[in-house]
Amino acid sequence: MASPKPQAHENAGRVIQFLGILGVIGIAGFLINSSLSESSRLHRLFESAEIIGLLVTLLVVTILIIFVGGAVRKHKEWARIVAMLYAAILLLGFPIGTIIGVYILWNLALKWKVGSSPT
Repeated sequence: MASPKPQAHENAGRVIQFLGILGVIGIAGFLINSSLSESSRLHRLFESAEIIGLLVTLLVVTILIIFVGGAVRKHKEWARIVAMLYAAILLLGFPIGTIIGVYILWNLALKWKVGSSPT
């Protein structure tokens, strides 16, 4: 017996969570690459409060993106609004971000069933 086709909000939520996970992997890769480089370079990198603040901010944002993606999959209305804002920002990342942003917006704006509960 075939499994039921995922609903549009589930697809959008999976894409959003995937992007968040890619962000975490990117931050981890940056840190690993920096640690494998010359030790003086790593030391100089982490002496800068701006760099540390940027890394922490990026990590927090990517974790929030994963959380929002999970809430979209659960059909939460507040998450739909936040995800649509995120998708609008993605539109600026031509061409890949634009394609992903349009896909998320299409699923959340045109295919979202208002008032329906998740199955």
